[in-house]
Amino acid sequence: MALHLAELETAIRQALTAFAADLGSCGWHGKENDCVNRFAHGFLLPPCGESSWLRHPTQIGIEVGVPQPPGVATKASARKDLVIWPEPWMSCWDAQWAPVNQPAAIMEWKVVRGPAAGRGRAHDHRWLAAFAKWQPDFVGFSVLLAAHRAPGERLLVTRFRGADVEDAWLWL
Repeated sequence: MALHLAELETAIRQALTAFAADLGSCGWHGKENDCVNRFAHGFLLPPCGESSWLRHPTQIGIEVGVPQPPGVATKASARKDLVIWPEPWMSCWDAQWAPVNQPAAIMEWKVVRGPAAGRGRAHDHRWLAAFAKWQPDFVGFSVLLAAHRAPGERLLVTRFRGADVEDAWLWL
């Protein structure tokens, strides 16, 4: 059973909403990698199971390689913050170490701890837009977490699917 993008988007929206509510109530603080790990282990994995959109924990990769979209960079692969594979035990690599397997979703995160804008976010948007146009069975998310902001303006997520870019797909 391959991941269906609509079901995946719904599950990610629910997980991000719960993640944002948790951050607003618990007083926890963390940098980008801490937030990615807290989100993945605390909010993506719990519904994991045979009847779920996420059947096995190995469908989630943190800081793993994915193929580069054509014309974006000279390297054949790039490392991304959080990757969701359509099947368990996947990676992007074949037996010759070529990046050939495509993820179902990629989440690129930026965590801002002060009033500065999310540096690198424009690059993430260009990259995710190029990947989404290249791979029609894919959805990408650019997550901006402004840790210093109050709930309601703390988490901004842009969604990339095909040629569609939805800037405030989720804003909490």
